[in-house]
Amino acid sequence: MINGFLPSYTSWIFHGENLSSPVPHNVNVGQTDSNDGDETYEMLYEGFGLPPPSFIHEAASSGIKQGPTEKIEKFFNLLKEAERELYPECQKFSTLSFIVQLLHIKCLSGWSDKSFTMLLELLKDLFPKGETLPKSFYATRKLLRDLGLDYHKVYACPRDCSLYWKETAEGRIDDGKMRHPADSPVWKNFDNLYPKFTSEPCNVRLGLAADGFNPFKAMNVSHSSWPVIIMPYNLPPWLCMKQPHMMMTLLIDGPSSPGYSIDVYLRLVVDELKELWENGVDTYDAETNQMFRMHAVLLWTINDFPAYEILSGWSTKGALACPCCNTHTRSRYLKNGRKLCYMGHCRWLNGGHKFRKASASFDGTHEFEPCPTRLSGANVLQQLGPKFKLNSKRQQSSKRNKKGKEKEENEDSGHNWKKKSIFFELSYWEHNLIRHNLDVMHIENNVCDNVLWMILNVDGKGKDNLNTRQDLQDMGIRKALHPQKRVGNKYYLPPACFAMNNREKSLFCTLLKNIKVPDG
Repeated sequence: MINGFLPSYTSWIFHGENLSSPVPHNVNVGQTDSNDGDETYEMLYEGFGLPPPSFIHEAASSGIKQGPTEKIEKFFNLLKEAERELYPECQKFSTLSFIVQLLHIKCLSGWSDKSFTMLLELLKDLFPKGETLPKSFYATRKLLRDLGLDYHKVYACPRDCSLYWKETAEGRIDDGKMRHPADSPVWKNFDNLYPKFTSEPCNVRLGLAADGFNPFKAMNVSHSSWPVIIMPYNLPPWLCMKQPHMMMTLLIDGPSSPGYSIDVYLRLVVDELKELWENGVDTYDAETNQMFRMHAVLLWTINDFPAYEILSGWSTKGALACPCCNTHTRSRYLKNGRKLCYMGHCRWLNGGHKFRKASASFDGTHEFEPCPTRLSGANVLQQLGPKFKLNSKRQQSSKRNKKGKEKEENEDSGHNWKKKSIFFELSYWEHNLIRHNLDVMHIENNVCDNVLWMILNVDGKGKDNLNTRQDLQDMGIRKALHPQKRVGNKYYLPPACFAMNNREKSLFCTLLKNIKVPDG
């Protein structure tokens, strides 16, 4: 932030050149004593940008509009302050020159505003007629503001890119880069749908995050607390996700996770969100000193993958675990690894991308299908149907079929919905382009861990193991990686092209040890 653009005489004042010069008391308004060369009067004329007194008399005689303006009246008032004695028979200081001298000392000595106010209160009790002094630092600033010694705050980009000044003071730069949620298609789509809400800049847009954690730290204690936190996005990107600006609206404290029954507790939050959207609340604006009607909207939620399931109602387990692919999720059960793997990632590439035909690099098939269409709120409500209700906890428990596999409750319905989210009670929720987001931190952490353990070939940590190689053999792909059976029940796993040898591991670890990053 730049506290700048002071007039040229400001440096003269705060460098203390001849600030304590006596103020003549025989000088009338509009007349200066050329013998004394009083700097206080020269400062006033220069600060207000007024012509010399001789020009003023000539203008009055030539028929120019008479009568002082507001600016001239402030000027005359300051001249009175310059003539007023600090106390009776004080010949060295006027009230104005003494205040300027005090401010000079405050600036050089680094006094706080509070200490300056305390000093003024003491001096008012000390002087015979202390009413000539301002009551506080705020009153002193007001006096100097009339003198023209005010400053304007001009904000700058933290990376020194530009000043928020003139044409860049308001609005956003539309260059296709994502710097803030306001640059997202979700934000812009909401602006188009609700222009009345957008027209009021004081209306607030919110994001909601919820997740479970164990407050006792000991992993053997079975406990799960769920805070529900709301973040306002009407702030710069370096502030909107900081702790001082987050509001914990709800804390669900219990021995276990609330599961799909979290909507019972979210009733308190949703009712307030409905009130903020439909009626708004009276709010005080400290800048304009006025009350206004503030409305608010919830744009989306932010969660990790398990919490995504609880808030959205779409199960992130089973054959249809992908919320984006929805009913078009491709999955395959691996009998050796005893888990489901999800295929069809090449569908999200461009139609002519070379990876669509690179069967040997993936699952051995060519991919010609387009990516699944984005699921709108209306599509979700259509899949749920009007009679969809939240099941009880006993019905939510997983069931197993005769083969021992988990059977999904809604397997016959063709989708993975477990409930209708309470957020659909918000009238605008189904029109949001994105209703639920995945937390980047968890994704980065999980992906980084798996990639590191795999390329370092750490036993028991990575995903490249005997069961994985046997599944590749069953699928008939990656023949170079198929396990080779040796004597007895032992197998040899051929090294993969991405695995490091001992020399490469040493170089990699040395690089990580000596690397210097911006955050230390």
